[in-house]
Amino acid sequence: MKSIKKMISLALTIALLCGLSMTAFAAPAAPAVAASCLITDGNTITFTGNLSSVPASDDGVIYLYEMTCFEYAIAPGRAAIASAPASQNPVFTFSLTNESGGSRLYNKFAMAVNKGGVPTIVGEPQYITNPEALATHTRPKANHSLKGLQGETFTNLWMNGEPSEGIASTLPRTVQLMNPGTNQTITNPYGRNGVPDPAYVAPNGYYMLNANDQAGVDAIVKEVSYYAANSNAEVFFVGNEVNVRSWNYMVWTGNWDEYMRQYTQVFRVIYNAVKSQNANAEVAVVIDSQWDRNRAPGHPEYTQYMDGKDFLIAFNNTIRAGGNIDWGVAAHPHTAPLTYAKFWDMSGQPNGAYYAAQISGNKMVSFQNLSVITNFLQSPEFLKRDGTMRYFTIGELGVASGQGSDVQAAAMAAAYAAAMLNGHVDEITFLTGPQVGVDYSYIGQSSAVFEGLGGADTNSYLEWAKAYIGISDWSQILR
Repeated sequence: MKSIKKMISLALTIALLCGLSMTAFAAPAAPAVAASCLITDGNTITFTGNLSSVPASDDGVIYLYEMTCFEYAIAPGRAAIASAPASQNPVFTFSLTNESGGSRLYNKFAMAVNKGGVPTIVGEPQYITNPEALATHTRPKANHSLKGLQGETFTNLWMNGEPSEGIASTLPRTVQLMNPGTNQTITNPYGRNGVPDPAYVAPNGYYMLNANDQAGVDAIVKEVSYYAANSNAEVFFVGNEVNVRSWNYMVWTGNWDEYMRQYTQVFRVIYNAVKSQNANAEVAVVIDSQWDRNRAPGHPEYTQYMDGKDFLIAFNNTIRAGGNIDWGVAAHPHTAPLTYAKFWDMSGQPNGAYYAAQISGNKMVSFQNLSVITNFLQSPEFLKRDGTMRYFTIGELGVASGQGSDVQAAAMAAAYAAAMLNGHVDEITFLTGPQVGVDYSYIGQSSAVFEGLGGADTNSYLEWAKAYIGISDWSQILR
């Protein structure tokens, strides 16, 4: 009981330090049919409501209010921007440009009725869902091979709140937007210096971006939209392994709801910033290999990460409730464990039986069971607005060298085969070189196989790998 009281006290302290509302939040269930909020020409927004019944009101009118992405209630005294007779499907049209000349692209819009003279929200506030209608820097997607390499086809983009022409000129096709926390304006108040964490987790040096006040939103929009318009980047990852709190750090606020709200706000802002420049760009969340381990409240790991599956469900529901958009997914289906490449024979790994069970039971995801994610993304509630599967990519995959070059080469070929045969993978981005606790450097056979994959001799390298592993068909070890 004392520990619970202490956590509540600390959470309230955080709220006071950050100046934030601790309003209760839970990811809403996704609606069967949502309202829509669309740009219908260059400067007109059309909002069409969808209510289960005509709401009761003082005056028989439904009003539409503009709210920032970080507001969760209609501010007292705020004037409505449009109104319509009360009905189940009211329609409102209004300007994309607000009264002070700014854009409404990053705000949301709420229907409300007067009850006792007080505006009461009906339905879920909606965001603009077709920012691509504004894009003036759209270009055809670049031709690329299935095989990618970190540092060449992919790089981290360290955000600081100010765009750089020099950085823009060097960006590859895929960038991962990372916040090192050096700029407090773009760092979420829950992650800024000096805010205590009731369920301590050491930050890895990367922090939740800030879409929780207007200064943060403006700075993020300025930086991201510049890179979307003025670089070769066309795939944007919003953070790294964002189901893990230490990689996208903000303090623990009592449950995962506030984390999801803060991340979803940031994602929505970045999505609109990118797509309003380049309609063909992709914007994706990034999950790690923890897929369905079901850590319950009270478990030491519960406050540290969400299962990737649970994260995607909560994220999808939250996004759809506010207006569905075509977000994508990047996964990190490494070998399990990271330091052991000989996945087809776990006898040489001290905890081999445990890791094998994690993969076979779909508790974790590696390239061995990649279809677990892609099948999941093909369920009806996860499809894009046009009914097709969302963008999916392997944003990072490491194959360790510790068991020798031939083992590394065979495992690398198997990972490539998994992506190729799956049919839904945009790219598989390999790691190389020494990392903390593991070496992914390629030498000998692994270097030859890596260079050969994707070329004219791809099939010969894949056949060599099958023979080395001792299988006649990839389905014997991949699914």
